[in-house]
Amino acid sequence: MRNFFTKLVTVNLMLGTFGAAAQTQVWPTADSATIKASQFAGDASIFTVNAANPTPPASHKGWYTKGLTSSVAAKAEKAVWQWSAIGITKGAFGGDTIVSPTAANGSAIFDSDWLDNGGNAAGSGAGQAPSIHSGELVSPIINASGQSNMTLHFNQYYRNFRSATYVSWSEDGGTTWKPKIALNRELDGNTSTFIDATEDVKLKGSVGTSLFRVKFIFEGNYYFWLVDDVKLMVFKNDLKITPFFAIAPSYVIPKNQVEDMRFLLDITNQGNVTATHTKVRFNMYRAVANGYKNIYKDSLEYGQVLANDTIQNKLLPGTLSASLLTVGRYVGQYQVVSDSVDQNPNNDEQYFDFYVQDSLYWKEAGYSDLRSPNTAAWAQGTTHPWRAGNYFYMKTGVGQTVTSLKAIVSNLVSLKGQTITAGLYEWEDTNLDGDMQSNERVLVAYADFTVPQTQTKTIGFINFQLKDVGNQKWFYPKNNKQYLAMVEFEPTSANYEMQIGYNIGESDYTAYYEMQDILYKAGLGALRYGPIMGIKSGDDWFMTNPKQIPVVQLSVVPIRVKDETLTMEHKIEVFPNPARDVATLSVDLPQLASAIVVQMLDEQGRLLQEEIFKNVQKQDLPLNISEFASGNYMLRVLTPEGTRTKKLTVVK
Repeated sequence: MRNFFTKLVTVNLMLGTFGAAAQTQVWPTADSATIKASQFAGDASIFTVNAANPTPPASHKGWYTKGLTSSVAAKAEKAVWQWSAIGITKGAFGGDTIVSPTAANGSAIFDSDWLDNGGNAAGSGAGQAPSIHSGELVSPIINASGQSNMTLHFNQYYRNFRSATYVSWSEDGGTTWKPKIALNRELDGNTSTFIDATEDVKLKGSVGTSLFRVKFIFEGNYYFWLVDDVKLMVFKNDLKITPFFAIAPSYVIPKNQVEDMRFLLDITNQGNVTATHTKVRFNMYRAVANGYKNIYKDSLEYGQVLANDTIQNKLLPGTLSASLLTVGRYVGQYQVVSDSVDQNPNNDEQYFDFYVQDSLYWKEAGYSDLRSPNTAAWAQGTTHPWRAGNYFYMKTGVGQTVTSLKAIVSNLVSLKGQTITAGLYEWEDTNLDGDMQSNERVLVAYADFTVPQTQTKTIGFINFQLKDVGNQKWFYPKNNKQYLAMVEFEPTSANYEMQIGYNIGESDYTAYYEMQDILYKAGLGALRYGPIMGIKSGDDWFMTNPKQIPVVQLSVVPIRVKDETLTMEHKIEVFPNPARDVATLSVDLPQLASAIVVQMLDEQGRLLQEEIFKNVQKQDLPLNISEFASGNYMLRVLTPEGTRTKKLTVVK
């Protein structure tokens, strides 16, 4: 998504700078000492307070840090922020670097990872201040006389495990502090901000004095918080689009399943005056050869937005027609404007992207974490069965075939001989409670995968060839039906534990589901549902966090695959055979096929790879087999007229 900022050069986006209008920079001033403190320029920019040195010397013009707590109480005073010459983390799981305007002259870091383990992955708790711990970083005295409702602006790079970040301010030199303001609450475990993120925190109600201070506070357990280029600003005009905005219903959508789309968002006025003639603009761009083309525009008039006011759940009036969404990549842009120049335009916009493809149906863009339920979900000493998956709405089922389900699964080496199942369930939320009761869902297709004794990779995709539960043949979905695509594990003993790959925080469907609920209640749309988890097969299942998406994907090809062997009129050959990195499938069909599917299977019939080709009759199709080891495989060709299987030998 980040590369959109560099590629979309033709639409004149405002990127991450303060406007030229007269915002007031309270701190740093033109004085070199305040500039150096703002930039953490030099290792003397942070003074460490401890029992031996309870206060910074009068000559110190920079920040001071104080350790607050540690799981080893005697080491609490060492849970401190540190100066980093180039803004890089040092812990065993570190090596991350902030990208800020002045990173080259230093930045501040609370390196929770390093404080806990000292840089040794096997040394958890052996560092100078073991987690769980907390520490604060306090600014120099700032003369903010005559100012009010200031904004704290800074660059940050934060990675969360189980921690929290806060800021606060004092108007009496640090004798008393205002209540903490929580930051980065949208980040779940094992997610992070961008390496060049900026943050603007409205110090609502702040009154400037000659003894003003701000401070940063880290509390918790791993990983780090890097801060640089701190400024105290007063913005007369500062509208902001919050992180609560509706995105597309899926990250990758098959062309035949694309629905009309509506959009919704929250905005807030962080400035100190009423914003007049406020408007939100929405644009949808399609990626083209030389950049991005605008295919849809919408807007919503807000009129006046009072200072410090947030306006929630505003639905944009227009509808993006599904007919405008052909195969390709799309980027949606929300932008808020008013009749005054916004002095802080870097929070005026929000973006999301998605893809329209021929057959892929994904909710996410790959995995960023591996997860399983908390052990409290099972009685002690019992087996750990569970299942997770995604909700998919099938707008068009007739004429389609659900060929496969694909999922990221971990702990595979330790699961040799265990069976993992893929299940596709037709579901209707008859009581409208958002849960998937056992009497509301019907298993319609499934596949089993037994982890082979030869398994060598701990983490990997499993491809499940789905079969209709009734006739053991291809599964043909229905129109306007809701399906639950699930990966299920029923271990034979308590020794086996399965994990599933999750995408954490990259796609946030919270506002999308809220919007669908609003539309449903107004009689303008249908309810839509999120990621799913359950423990036992007969239990009720439930929706989980809409920012934590299991990597469970469907393939829905736009043909009805006939379940019979192709006749001799359908000529299909593969060459060379044996092949090494690339093989060619030569196809000569009696009539044009709108699409064909080519599957690669191992000798046990397990699906390894699936690829779709459109508008095929007589042509040679290249097949990339570079990832396959030496051995014998089967190529299965699926067409509207039937299937054909050919043997292929790979030799490296």
